[in-house]
Amino acid sequence: MRAGHESRRGRVFVLTGTASVFRPAALQAVAENRGSALPGVAGDVYDTWALTEDNELTIALKSLGGLMVSPPECAVVTELMPTWRTLWAQRLRWQRDALEYLGAYGLTPPTARYWAPKFGLGYGVIALSSYLLLSLLTVLALDTWIWFPFWLGLGLLFSFERMVTVWRGGCWRASWP
Repeated sequence: MRAGHESRRGRVFVLTGTASVFRPAALQAVAENRGSALPGVAGDVYDTWALTEDNELTIALKSLGGLMVSPPECAVVTELMPTWRTLWAQRLRWQRDALEYLGAYGLTPPTARYWAPKFGLGYGVIALSSYLLLSLLTVLALDTWIWFPFWLGLGLLFSFERMVTVWRGGCWRASWP
């Protein structure tokens, strides 16, 4: 993943755990606000309950009014998972943890930008699951096969869009030997 996906005009959406530099005063402010204005144990910089501490620290700093920037020349690259199983496990961990710490912070101006994609993802999962379930129920309930071109076309379009998105993200290449 390139920095362009994580930053906009030098503004950083999420700090990366392996390549972040902090001012000591920023980390001290986080430690001082843990347990009161921020979730976690007073005096700790990191919330040890967060599995994706870099994301949680981003929210903590933004909740305190911190500004994160990235030089335009800086590129962040995320290693691709070698298999679908490891990719699934990684993304599931990221999503689950994000929902947990967003729940702890609640809906605030700094977190609103992070809630929107989570709702979109949840809607996508529910919509796709409903589509597949209703398609299966329709096939099982009918005595004869009836073509529903609109719904078949919609399903194919959605599947094609997902495939192209994954392919462009590099996951397709990483999943094939």
